[in-house]
Amino acid sequence: MKMKFNASHVVIDADIARSSGLSEHPVSSSSRELLQAILKSNINVVFCPILATEWKKHQSKFATMWFSSMVARKRVLRIKPNTVTVIEIQNSSISESQRQIAEKDAHIVDLALATNKFIASNDGRARQVFCLIAGQSTSLNGLFWVIPTESHDSLVGLITDGGYIPDEWRV
Repeated sequence: MKMKFNASHVVIDADIARSSGLSEHPVSSSSRELLQAILKSNINVVFCPILATEWKKHQSKFATMWFSSMVARKRVLRIKPNTVTVIEIQNSSISESQRQIAEKDAHIVDLALATNKFIASNDGRARQVFCLIAGQSTSLNGLFWVIPTESHDSLVGLITDGGYIPDEWRV
C-alpha cells in the first residue's frame, strides 16, 4: 500500500551529521543535501537526549550551522520518548550481534514511533536488523527508514515536492 509523505517531523541519525561535510564525496554530498532540503522545507527534526549528545559529539561544521539554523527557526522538537523498542529487541529472535546493533539505535526508532515514523540514517546494518524485528512485532508497523546515500534523489524530491514514500523504505 502506497503511503503519502506527510511527515511534519523526521528523525535524523547522527551519522548524517558526521558525514555532512563540504566534500563532494557521495556520502557527504547526499547527507548535506538532505539537511539543506529539510531546512528549505517546513519539516521539523526530532531529538531525544541520547541523539542530541551523539549529534554534538559527531557533527560536522556544516551540520553545526544547519542545526543552529533549525533551532533559530524553532523547528527542533526535543522529546523523551517511551523506550518500547528495547523491549521489542529483547523479545525478538535475533542473534546477539544483531541485538547489539539494534540496541545502539533503539532511541532513534523510539523517536520515530513517537512522531511521524520516519528515520533518515546511513546505517544499513541497523535498518536490516530492524526489518527482522518488524517481521516479528507489530509495534514497528508503519516505520520508514531511508538511507540517503542509496535513495538521495528520491528523498530530496520527496521532501521538496511531496509524493508517495517508496515501499522499499518500509521497515
